[in-house]
Amino acid sequence: MKFLVDSNILIAVEPTSESLEPKAAIAAEFIALASSPGHQVVRHRAQEADWARDRNAARKRARAVLVAKYPELPRVRALPPDLEALLGAPSAGSNDWVDNQLIGALAASAVDFVVTEDAGLHRKARRSGFEDRVLFVAGARDLLLTLLDRPPAAPPAVRWTSATELDENDPIFHSLRSDYQGFDLWLARCRNESRDVAVIDDDDGRLAAVAILARKADRFGTAGSWLKIGTFKVADQHRGRRYGELLLKAIFGYRETNQFEFAYVTIFDKHEGLVRLFSDFGFARHVDRTSIGEAILTKRFTPTDEDRVALAPLDYHLTFGPPALSIAELQTFVVPVQPRFHRLLFPDAELQLGLPGLQTDRPFGNGLRKAYLCHAPLKSIGVGATLLFYRSHDVKGVTCIGVVEDVSHETTAEEIARLVGSRTVYSFEEIKSLANKTVLVIRFRQDRLVDPPIGLADLVSRQLLSGHPQTVTRVKKEGIPWLTARIRA
Repeated sequence: MKFLVDSNILIAVEPTSESLEPKAAIAAEFIALASSPGHQVVRHRAQEADWARDRNAARKRARAVLVAKYPELPRVRALPPDLEALLGAPSAGSNDWVDNQLIGALAASAVDFVVTEDAGLHRKARRSGFEDRVLFVAGARDLLLTLLDRPPAAPPAVRWTSATELDENDPIFHSLRSDYQGFDLWLARCRNESRDVAVIDDDDGRLAAVAILARKADRFGTAGSWLKIGTFKVADQHRGRRYGELLLKAIFGYRETNQFEFAYVTIFDKHEGLVRLFSDFGFARHVDRTSIGEAILTKRFTPTDEDRVALAPLDYHLTFGPPALSIAELQTFVVPVQPRFHRLLFPDAELQLGLPGLQTDRPFGNGLRKAYLCHAPLKSIGVGATLLFYRSHDVKGVTCIGVVEDVSHETTAEEIARLVGSRTVYSFEEIKSLANKTVLVIRFRQDRLVDPPIGLADLVSRQLLSGHPQTVTRVKKEGIPWLTARIRA
């Protein structure tokens, strides 16, 4: 895979002074991994404009020498007119112009991924459809750990605790104090109320991510039980690792267990990534704002009969889930998964099943958006299809359910890796071995775990299957009513 690194990454990994950039260690680890056989780090000649803006002549000369070790990308074609119209035509040499050239390298398929900490470049990637191929450095590092089949010692995990345990001096709270006057008084009140808290611990004993929750009633003119997500924060050094998604997965489970009808969160507009994350999981902007100008994002979890009829299956899942399924007779499939891949795709199911093996899982298995690869010749799986993941060999039952986001058929390992991006749980060698013939690439969202699993005997006796599934198999329509009742879709 070919990684085009933005100037901010080169500055972090090639310092010209004794002080190090905050992301220097992660950037250095990424560069080391990306230098492995089969991968390459390149720079773009347009980045010379970034160096030219440096008024320190000595630093500018030193930087030119240090970055010369990275091969320069050959010239690529100009931005297509439609892409230029979308991104704009800034003056040559400006920061926006450089960003456009990096996006242009993706559009020309000259590189597989761009790695940057620049929020503006990430915004442009979303607007131009390249969001999954523009990565933060921590996300790029973790992607390579997976592609190289060198996962970290253990996957990230959410731990539930009380606000009484929180240390107000943890660095994760520093930026919140600048946003919220009286933050420490509010945190003290959370401790006094013993609010429930979801955290992800860092290796150094600090917090990698935190969410503080509270029960509220009758908010925004709507009666009912509301879950307030009072603080939702991922430490800067973990951006791009899907920790926010992992927290959300835990919060959705908490919401279901405690039967909240609604949830809401308040966010300043400047935190675009956080607004996008909640929007991607069905939170919608409320017409009002808070007294200090925050946007209010709300989500309803109880669909009406009209909602069930009016919304397409994927929209239904996004609006009311997870979990929320709109099961269609001709768009429900059983997907057999070998135990070793099941461990990677659904590590949370391992705990449910009481199975060992979590210590070798890869980090992205804990997210809600995932990818599945196989050689099934099916052409009929559509957006919103229901996927019943069947763990073969040992459990011999459906353990997890997903909803399809998109499907494609690919023939090259490089294109497959681009598509699955940071959702992948497959090493690049595994992807290459699959690509000896056409690969069915299914990107999906995890809806729920099935506890207890639906065993093969039930799948057959309830007329969903005729026997053990050997490949992705459409279920029989006769079994759909029983399935819907069984999982309470």
